[in-house]
Amino acid sequence: MERVSRTVTYADIVEQFRVDPSDRDNWPAPGLRLKSDGIWVKKPKQYEGLGLTPEEFATLVDHPTGDYSKPALKLPCTAEELAAFLRWVGCEDYIRSAQRDFVELLLPFLQNAELTAEYEATCIGPQPNGSPQGSEGSQLTEPPRTPEVQAEYDAAWWDGIMHAAVWWGLSKVTAPHAAMLLCGFNPNTHSPEDAERGTLYDLAGRQTGPGEYKLMRLVFCDIEEASPQSRTLAQWLAIAREKTLAYHSWIDTWLAATGKVAPSVQTPSPEATSKPSADPTDNVARHTLTKGKSVPLSAEVSRAKSLAIDSDAASSVWAELVKLAEIGVGSLIGHSSDGVQYRGAKYQATGEPDVFTQKNLRDRLKRAKAREGA
Repeated sequence: MERVSRTVTYADIVEQFRVDPSDRDNWPAPGLRLKSDGIWVKKPKQYEGLGLTPEEFATLVDHPTGDYSKPALKLPCTAEELAAFLRWVGCEDYIRSAQRDFVELLLPFLQNAELTAEYEATCIGPQPNGSPQGSEGSQLTEPPRTPEVQAEYDAAWWDGIMHAAVWWGLSKVTAPHAAMLLCGFNPNTHSPEDAERGTLYDLAGRQTGPGEYKLMRLVFCDIEEASPQSRTLAQWLAIAREKTLAYHSWIDTWLAATGKVAPSVQTPSPEATSKPSADPTDNVARHTLTKGKSVPLSAEVSRAKSLAIDSDAASSVWAELVKLAEIGVGSLIGHSSDGVQYRGAKYQATGEPDVFTQKNLRDRLKRAKAREGA
């Protein structure tokens, strides 16, 4: 097979190896990070306090030159350099997912007899009728894993990327850390700013982006401040499920692979919910005073504005207010075709929810803007 000389770019790697955005922080293996200028080895200090064995630590921080200020593989690179790097990290079989022309580009440099034999048998070997097998774009196919092997793979993968077992075993996980974890960001390798501007897509196509993260953090912090106590990641997951907050599916995959079970949130007894009462998870004042007048939902509207893409647009703020109502933040208790429902004067008197409409919100924002301009 003729060796083709070609430059391999960051875009080539993402496309050919089908690198999901959520995987680039640990690609092609845990401890490595794929960036536009190269593949970097994460610095040793990121693993401090994680309880890794010496062998695990040495594997994660291994750098071909020992200079962490430079990538382990600089991009763009040659096909030969990429093949050598994949051999170094033991990920030669990643080419199974690549297109045929890219396989042909790398295969001569991989020095892997098994992959070469498989490629020649499945892609260029003769059919019984003499016609060539395969076609442009055909791929090497990996034999399907048994359920047991797949479970071991899933558990090891998410332990490497998310440090799942470590976080799951902690007796206390703070609300901000729990929100990051459930949105697919490992606090050991990501910052809150990463979660606020990043977007991850799981295999089901479900998105956990800045909006989902900020809403979850808001709810979790509200609960933590109102009822201070140590909560595990399992308990935060149960809360997210109970409040129907969108979260990344990595944790469900890991739980299924390890056989662990998240506890359910204990539902209050009927007696406890039979009469109107303040939301026990609410720690904010539901009203503020403006010139001696009580203003319903002032705290909740302020929260919705902080979450909105455009805090001056009533439609954008309304969309966030509806989300808060659907999960019962503050004095909000739901949403109907009439508007968002909340615990106001009518609710306290009769048990029927008060209603705040989109027009009410639009008028309030106009008045606030007029006061600012006065």
